Amino acid sequence: KSGEDILADGPNNPAGRRGHNPSNHFTVDSLHTTENPGDAARPSHPYLNTPVAHGESPTKEWIQSALSCGVLCSKCVLGEGGGREGEIGNPTELSILRASYFAGIDIEELKNDCPIIAEVPFSSDYKFMATVHDVKDAPEGKYVAYVKGAPDRMVKQC
Repeated sequence: KSGEDILADGPNNPAGRRGHNPSNHFTVDSLHTTENPGDAARPSHPYLNTPVAHGESPTKEWIQSALSCGVLCSKCVLGEGGGREGEIGNPTELSILRASYFAGIDIEELKNDCPIIAEVPFSSDYKFMATVHDVKDAPEGKYVAYVKGAPDRMVKQC
């Protein structure tokens, strides 16, 4: 969806989502890198500055970089072997973790390599959460923050 369409949908709340997914299971079935194919997509990690050129598909490394944000800004636990048995957490976040797992990301290794040093927990008042990480390839003294939240809140920050 475009940013305008997301904002037009109104607030991200249970009433607005009723009937959309009665099974309470989500799956990432595609990853769109741009709204407009004429625009270059950029990886989410600020220290990897390699745009995806017009008409090209992102590399596996780019997809892993994009999904890593969802892994690092999550407290969920994926079931063994990427399955549902034993999973703990929000279905939307679990779908991101599952996509990351099947994209070849070692979730535990990533979390160990980029420890959380600060966190803003999710609140229904401000509808986002953020984690700050000590990333080993970041410049000295610099940290990386990952933020996720309701589209009606996040799009306004872009």
